[in-house]
Amino acid sequence: MRKLFLHNAHATLKGILGFCLLAMLAGCQEGENFLDKVRDKDKGMDGKEMVRLFASTNTGGNFTVLDVSDLTDVPSVMYNTTSPDADGIYYDNARKMVYQLSRTSSQVNAYTSESNFTKAGDAMLAFSSTSDFTNGREIAVSGNKLVVAEDVDSANQLVVYSIIDDGFQYEKTYMVPFDVWGIHLDGNTLYAVVDKTNKLAVFHDFFSHEAGDVAADMMVGIEGVGRTHGLSYDAEHDTMFLTDIEDADNDADGAFHIITDFTAKAMKAGDGGTIALKDHRCVMGEKSMLGNPVDIAFDYNNQKIYIAERAKDGGMILAFDYPMSGGDAAPVFSLAYPGASAVYLAPRK
Repeated sequence: MRKLFLHNAHATLKGILGFCLLAMLAGCQEGENFLDKVRDKDKGMDGKEMVRLFASTNTGGNFTVLDVSDLTDVPSVMYNTTSPDADGIYYDNARKMVYQLSRTSSQVNAYTSESNFTKAGDAMLAFSSTSDFTNGREIAVSGNKLVVAEDVDSANQLVVYSIIDDGFQYEKTYMVPFDVWGIHLDGNTLYAVVDKTNKLAVFHDFFSHEAGDVAADMMVGIEGVGRTHGLSYDAEHDTMFLTDIEDADNDADGAFHIITDFTAKAMKAGDGGTIALKDHRCVMGEKSMLGNPVDIAFDYNNQKIYIAERAKDGGMILAFDYPMSGGDAAPVFSLAYPGASAVYLAPRK
């Protein structure tokens, strides 16, 4: 693939609102529904479908597990940690472990639980990585590889670990020429937001590179986005989800964007191009409660989108119905969660 570098399409709140309204009229609402396919589902002890959302905080010194199977009744369990400032979180279904990035100690911590994180107070620290970064943000996992995104001006990097039986083994560090934040792994492909821009970077054959400087194979802009932050990619349905925090000091100008048929639209945009406003949909506005949406997760089976909202009321977990069109939309679930920094939806396996 060719390397792309795009101009920063920073927009004001007024501009983004205009973009979103234009998108509604121009066909941003693609109207497709993912409910035509049913996957296997986990079952709880009562036989009902169990869907769990793992949430991290950068002020609370904990992580929280929410049973979001029924959004009219959402029980949660909180686990205290020794990391007051934490960010990326991941649940390893194969190993029954939670991985959480500690910004306090600049490590990735692994936790186990005899109840598999269904009972309060039984999470235990199993092991930690070495400290190979200083300002970690998101983490992403593929197979036995774990990647940390480190956001340091003029020294941004992606740190790679191998997950072994009794720990994280440092493997290598890639230096990247842009500010990083959210990352997502799909096999050997890594997607990364280019912080402080409207861009998304793609690295193919990511783990095959030698340590040192590495450039994205593709970089594409998203028209109407002010400042990308969180992302998630549904590879099976080729759908990209991005959050937009716009002005970090404003708690009412956030948005999230959905790009269906992402691969085809990115290729259509071409190297150095931008995915057009009419080719995606965005949700934002007063009803949305979005200010600084820093992370995002998607539940395909239940058609729900989960957001870690950092600015509104000090931090919240929000859930939205999958939108058939862009514009303003109220969350169908909200929970005060001070310092909300990351969310991860556990897979059904």
